[in-house]
Amino acid sequence: MQKKKLQILEAAMRLFARQGFHATSIQEIVDELGMAKGSIYFYFKSKDELLLSIFEYYGEQLYNGMAEQPGEEGLSPREALRVQLERQIRFIRENVEFIQMLIKEPLIGVDHVQLKSFAFRFRSRYLNWLNARIQAIYGNEAERYWADGVLILSGMMNDFMQGLLIDRDAIQDRRLSDFLVRRLDDVMRGMMEAGEPPIMGQSGFRKMIGFGTPDGETEQKAAILAEIKGLAEGTDSEETVALLEAELNKAVPHRVVVRAMLALLEKQAEPEWNDTLQRLGRILEA
Repeated sequence: MQKKKLQILEAAMRLFARQGFHATSIQEIVDELGMAKGSIYFYFKSKDELLLSIFEYYGEQLYNGMAEQPGEEGLSPREALRVQLERQIRFIRENVEFIQMLIKEPLIGVDHVQLKSFAFRFRSRYLNWLNARIQAIYGNEAERYWADGVLILSGMMNDFMQGLLIDRDAIQDRRLSDFLVRRLDDVMRGMMEAGEPPIMGQSGFRKMIGFGTPDGETEQKAAILAEIKGLAEGTDSEETVALLEAELNKAVPHRVVVRAMLALLEKQAEPEWNDTLQRLGRILEA
């Protein structure tokens, strides 16, 4: 992201947190930055677009914290989950004022179609990430309970984050992440030992995390990727497509890596591939 655009986002978030979204004017944002009012419209058409960009930017920051960081390659799946949960808790703590503003102030007049789409994608990616972490920890033996474990852990995390928003001093990041992982152990072991039927099967869960999105986004992505694999079969691009597919199948794909692979494919590809690659790029950037 361009440095100036990031500065605008951060200044707007500070003001929205202090004053509220509706009470903050574009003029106040540019005054905070010491820039000309017209400059902000080069990056954002309106205050609504600015707010949506803040959601997307900070959502991406949260996703980045969910990904494996340098030096974490040797962690066990269980410890990796604990570390990543701790980063999420710290992120919420560091941005608590802005999140409190969103809860207190109804965003009347904002493009709710785009907000709803963003919220759906955010939750789907988060649940998919938790599902991958639980699979890695408990393995195929617990497969029928993966989805129930995801929903229980997500619910616990959400409720404790509500507590953090009310009193940030009441919760310690490391202690809470330890606690959540231990309770997840209790839940998964309890379900496996009881042997009762799961509440949410994997089929229903897959619909929740992507299949059945408003635009059929997941189905479209899978279909286009299959088309590209067919085009690349037997060519020099076959390995690049395999690497792209592996990255997209991760719980939290690195967008920079995905963009780099798409750019490489565009250079390697035959002219008739262009339309297919562009369609995949549009879905991934949505």
